[in-house]
Amino acid sequence: MNEKKVQKFIMVFLMCTAGAVMLQLAAPMILGLIVNAVSIGIPFAVYYLLIRKKWRIRIIKSSEEKEQSGSGSGAAEEGLDDGNNGQDETDNPVYEWYTRCGRERIKAISTNIFAHGKNEFWIRTDGVCNIRTPKGYRRAGNLPGYPGAQANTITEYLKQDGFYAVNDGRYIYVSR
Repeated sequence: MNEKKVQKFIMVFLMCTAGAVMLQLAAPMILGLIVNAVSIGIPFAVYYLLIRKKWRIRIIKSSEEKEQSGSGSGAAEEGLDDGNNGQDETDNPVYEWYTRCGRERIKAISTNIFAHGKNEFWIRTDGVCNIRTPKGYRRAGNLPGYPGAQANTITEYLKQDGFYAVNDGRYIYVSR
């Protein structure tokens, strides 16, 4: 071998060895810098998301608290519904959908869900029914032609059919 090639090989070997040793010393410092940057950035991210973007944190009430809070407003809701009692329900498209296919489909979905040991399900505004599982939410059924904009009326029809139903705006919570 040529003397220059040996010298070059020794230099490359020494540089790799020095790089490996330096990496062992520099890795904790690099990780420390990353951790510090993240810990400093978290408060700024929280400020940006909560204050600037106006994200809201929803507090989920238990069913007992909902019943207690709902008992005071029940009289006001009954007063609003009295104005609609003069309307003929056969002209109402929501009532027509509910009696034509909605009632039977919801009862079939609830029977299937309750047979598998689940006690509750949710109906989204697009007519998809979901249940809660240990892995998250799972689709349990679909309501074709579901008029999601009239969820309050459908909630009342479900209550008349013996379901416990609560409309929270995005979902109708249904239970027996």
